[in-house]
Amino acid sequence: MPGTPDGHTAAGDAPADGPPFGGLGPNLGVHDAFTLGWKLAAVLRGRAIEDLLDTYHAERHPAGAWVLHITQAQRALAHPQPGPDIVELREVLTGLLRLPEANRHMAGLMSGLSHPWPLAEDDRRVPAPGA
Repeated sequence: MPGTPDGHTAAGDAPADGPPFGGLGPNLGVHDAFTLGWKLAAVLRGRAIEDLLDTYHAERHPAGAWVLHITQAQRALAHPQPGPDIVELREVLTGLLRLPEANRHMAGLMSGLSHPWPLAEDDRRVPAPGA
């Protein structure tokens, strides 16, 4: 696959060492595999040019970076022996989460459902269905 040093890419291989809250790692793997799958199918069926595969990294890398960021925050907050700054942060978050809007926002972050994953900017390489 273009853009990778060895011409290969892996999809659906999200890190297994992240906390399981919300299933972000496995969900990321499913999204990665789905994105790569439809792109490969479009190219193999002649509905898109091979350059479409080059958009995979631009689309999926930001999602992986975001999931890593969120899971690192979850891991710090859930640490069994937190430092004093984390204890204070937990207290502040506990107060915020009493607000319905903050609670909904945090639930969306923890589940990954609040973050839309846009397609690459140039999606004109794929013809409309039925074209």
